[in-house]
Amino acid sequence: MSQKVFWWILLMSTATISFGQTVDDAVRYSLLNYGSSARSIGAGNAFMSLGAELGTASTNPAGIAEFRRSEFAFSLDFLNRDTESILEGNGTTMNKSTGSINQIAAVFVKRNPSPTWETLNLAIGMNTTNLFHQNFQFSGNTQGTIVDRFTERADGFSPDQLDNFEGGLAYDVQLLYDFEDDDFYESDFVGYTGTVMKMQSVERSGSQREIFISMGGNMRNKLSVGATLGIPVVKFDEAKIYTETDPNDDIPFFNSLEFVESLETTGVGINAKVGIIYKANRNLRLGASVHSPSILFLRDVFFTDVRHDLTTETQMNLESNSPESNFKYQLTTPMRIMGGASYLYRAGKLRGFVSAEAEYVSFTQNKFNLTSNSDAAGDLEFQNELNADIDDILTSALNLRFGVEVGYSAFRLRGGYEKLSNPYNIGSDEISPKISLGLGLRGNKNYIDLAYQIQDVEAPYSPYLLSDISREPSVTNKVNNANLIVTAGFKF
Repeated sequence: MSQKVFWWILLMSTATISFGQTVDDAVRYSLLNYGSSARSIGAGNAFMSLGAELGTASTNPAGIAEFRRSEFAFSLDFLNRDTESILEGNGTTMNKSTGSINQIAAVFVKRNPSPTWETLNLAIGMNTTNLFHQNFQFSGNTQGTIVDRFTERADGFSPDQLDNFEGGLAYDVQLLYDFEDDDFYESDFVGYTGTVMKMQSVERSGSQREIFISMGGNMRNKLSVGATLGIPVVKFDEAKIYTETDPNDDIPFFNSLEFVESLETTGVGINAKVGIIYKANRNLRLGASVHSPSILFLRDVFFTDVRHDLTTETQMNLESNSPESNFKYQLTTPMRIMGGASYLYRAGKLRGFVSAEAEYVSFTQNKFNLTSNSDAAGDLEFQNELNADIDDILTSALNLRFGVEVGYSAFRLRGGYEKLSNPYNIGSDEISPKISLGLGLRGNKNYIDLAYQIQDVEAPYSPYLLSDISREPSVTNKVNNANLIVTAGFKF
């Protein structure tokens, strides 16, 4: 299924300088992946009406009440992300493989605390909701230059008014000139209509995790209720190195340039969740939960660097660095409403479940607060424009998850499918689904589960943005995501 329009809108949402707050940031930190254990992921993360799974602390905390014995679980996620980047038919494939802790959690069970309550349980731990790791690289010859981007950012400003991150640096290293002293800039590329050799490497890393404390109680084995206090923790790093070269000396007074961008985002937040599970009969379970908005307190540390090598005859190598900017701000992500149903079955020696759930989230509820640590008029103006862009570009989404488990003796076989909606209001209503398979071996006091999940995405990308998008280099990133999750647990 084509997703070019979807990803083009995502790209255009970063049309400010790449290290500024963008609509893309709002989506990045509010488009969550709930699966933390191999059992949950193997069954399509459709566990919110089933319970007795520590990942439900982040989806439906009523599931914590379904445990009958105390339990500890530990999960590892081995991510393999291949990205093939294609520019003008020239493809380059890069790989990012990493292993990380996906979940570490425990539940402490109190049986029969009163005649009314079957259980009163406490769970603490950490669930992973996002992994940002990715490497990609492209190269090729196309018309246009990033100097056009620098020119657009500089035009209309005097040299002492230029920004310290793009236009000002380009002026410092003589990529831009103001021969007429009219605050409109020229470059060595003026009048050049040939192609320019371009290359960029991008490295991304980081994660979004949620530390949680959950309480759940089971009333007369009919109704379970629960609540979670969540503390999201964010870390995102991005490093970009973009170069242009003139190996055949086609462009007078220009040999090469390099533009380096570095961004580190860190933060912590808070949210709350409440939920219920109702057992309609012995086989049918219904679940529902509400998640409050998350308030994220974020900090961006960023800098840029521009280098310009003039023609070999002049032997001039110029470089200019930006200051390191440290900016604190807040992002409030949307509330969520979830509902689901599951059916438990037994057929001879076989037993298991089928489950389905839906999640509704309005991404337009994302809101930035850029003035919590600043009263600058420019920050307030940009904040209002950014939040208006969120209202215009994003939309509501309905995500569906389906899962099945078949058990025979101590063995389990699972399958899952996640149908995800586009958070942007243009293009296809859906993005690529996630498909998963799982295996498990469960004993009286311990268990081990495996899950494998895949998702393919095709995403346009451009290393720099211009007011006329037809002049931008268009790269196609074909991304293959594969996750192998291993969970081990024991009961006590």
